[in-house]
Amino acid sequence: MKIDLHNHTTTSSQCSILDVRDLITQVQKMGLDAVCVTEHNTLHGGKVAEKLGRDMGFLVIAGQELSTADGDVLAFGMQSEGLQNIELLELCKLAKKENAVLIRSEEHTSELQSH
Repeated sequence: MKIDLHNHTTTSSQCSILDVRDLITQVQKMGLDAVCVTEHNTLHGGKVAEKLGRDMGFLVIAGQELSTADGDVLAFGMQSEGLQNIELLELCKLAKKENAVLIRSEEHTSELQSH
């Protein structure tokens, strides 16, 4: 299964020029099986995209790109919002509590990588 894990849309992000319908149409043309919408620090855009994806018969997974004190992290299955600048170790504890999955989306400090 081919899935693009990190996308933004104009629904909740100023760093994208794609609306949700355009994103879904493009990834379908590319032959992907699903797409994740990971807006900055909110689930709103991802939830909108999930609904439209269902209407279009395409799997869309809502996530968040969380801005932690140690760099950005993609979060899937996390329902908590408003976590900007949370310490990464605290985020890991919260993710475990919420049965969420975290994936680093940007380079982090070498000090953090050695832990």
